[in-house]
Amino acid sequence: MLYTREKTATYPLYKWAAYKGIIRTLQENKNPLNNFSGGIVFRLTAHQIQEICAFAYLSDREVRSDLLLNNIRGENDYTSNLTASIRRKINCYSRTGLSANAKLLSQSLEQSIGCDAAIIVRSGGQAKVAVFEAKMPRTSTLAPSGKWDGTQGKTTKSHFSDQLVRQSRHAGALAVFEMFYCEYPFFAQPACMEHEVSSCVLQADASKYDTTRGGAPSPWSVSELYALLTASGTDIATILREFCECTLGGPLSFGDPDDICREFGITGEVLVIDADQQG
Repeated sequence: MLYTREKTATYPLYKWAAYKGIIRTLQENKNPLNNFSGGIVFRLTAHQIQEICAFAYLSDREVRSDLLLNNIRGENDYTSNLTASIRRKINCYSRTGLSANAKLLSQSLEQSIGCDAAIIVRSGGQAKVAVFEAKMPRTSTLAPSGKWDGTQGKTTKSHFSDQLVRQSRHAGALAVFEMFYCEYPFFAQPACMEHEVSSCVLQADASKYDTTRGGAPSPWSVSELYALLTASGTDIATILREFCECTLGGPLSFGDPDDICREFGITGEVLVIDADQQG
């Protein structure tokens, strides 16, 4: 396996105002990124990274909107719609040579990897892999002391904490993060949550907080989740930026998605993004 910690540039966070111009120019069949400079990172150009991050942010915002309108049935439905929306945007709007397809693998191994979905980016015969666990805590229905988390099997211990431990086995080789779907209307959520999209936390940050959590090893409370998001919360575009720039995870020396999924026991929704055509 190959690893690198190089980072070529620093870019602003991806917020909705920045995306409106991208979508407008895409509709006009222009390259929305022709004024965006940067070098090549993991065989991805800065333009390709920008597209991946923008499409992911927009997709998450759209699916959150569907959730607000009761068009999403639960965690798995949200995750399926999210990966499908990213795939469609890449295939319809990319001007940098990106393409995408999807796989739905048996979730019988979810208990071993502790994640619901994966994003595989391939280029030059290599690949990078990000996996995430999706949660829909529905904190709007709970008191601060209420438990949004469940128990692990027949024990009284936290199911989410157990997942964090299992995810740690893949730290380094894969980029691992947690994604908390939000049912609040836009800009009406608690201050610790993202205004327009889901709130994300790196697995390492969640695990670190779990070691200091007052309620451990019992299931997580709403107040504990809010404390984690206040300290470490971010959005999917920011995480994918670091992932694509190899700040998170490292490139694998093999790129076949089936081999990757077997190697790491990846199941559920798998989005495969090909970036061999440099844009």
